[in-house]
Formats: sequence, C-alpha cells, structure tokens
Amino acid sequence: MLVLAKLRARAGTLLGDEVADVIERLAKKGRELSNFFDQRVEQIRVGETIVRLWPNQAWVERVKESLIAVPDPNARDDRYTREF
Repeated sequence: MLVLAKLRARAGTLLGDEVADVIERLAKKGRELSNFFDQRVEQIRVGETIVRLWPNQAWVERVKESLIAVPDPNARDDRYTREF
C-alpha cells in the first residue's frame, strides 16, 4: 500500500484525480490499520491489568473493537493481520 501511495501523483496524472483520491484514502486506511495493530499488540504485551491503568480507556476500547488479534497464525477468526 505504501508503494501505491507513493504513486498517487502519477496515478492522478494518468488516471484522474478521482483515482488518486481513492489511492490516498486506501493509504490512510492502511496506516490506520497498522496503528491499531501496533496498539493492540502493545495491549496484549503489557497485559489487561496494566491496560486498565491507562488514562485513555476510550482509545483502549476503540483499538480492541477495531481488530481481533489471535496469537495462532492459522486461526480463521483474526479479522486483520500484518500481511493484510
């Protein structure tokens, strides 16, 4: 996705501004997904006891609701992975 985002200007020139805008939105979602994934991994690493002490519990819940991280790489119920 990052490569695609870097090609946004070229896509706008060749395929039109609408395509460039879609590419930009896709890149933004990719960065957002990566951020949620990193935050959820951090939550899992420190444990629920520590996470409950964090000041922004609304963010903690948003991250939890945004993705489900399953430690088993063969699990079918993991909605998002790093490869996605």
